[in-house]
Amino acid sequence: MAIAEQEALLYQEHAGTYTVTLPATPDGEWFIDDMVGQQRFGIYQGAELRERGLPLTFVDGCPPLKVLRLLPRSQIGQHWAETFRPAAR
Repeated sequence: MAIAEQEALLYQEHAGTYTVTLPATPDGEWFIDDMVGQQRFGIYQGAELRERGLPLTFVDGCPPLKVLRLLPRSQIGQHWAETFRPAAR
């Protein structure tokens, strides 16, 4: 079975925290992680990512690239994903 994941590539030269909207995110619940920095953000609603965005922190000395992977919650382990950030209700 193929996983219908989404990806977003982000690059920021200046350190800081930025709220990034992901306007092409489909509806549904998505588990998000950064494949470069190995950071796990937890579960977000598609509408939440399109409208309010995801806060991302870029740190001096760390890679300026983030490759976000959005995995459908229905296709990953349910219990461990909630330990990072449960879905907003």
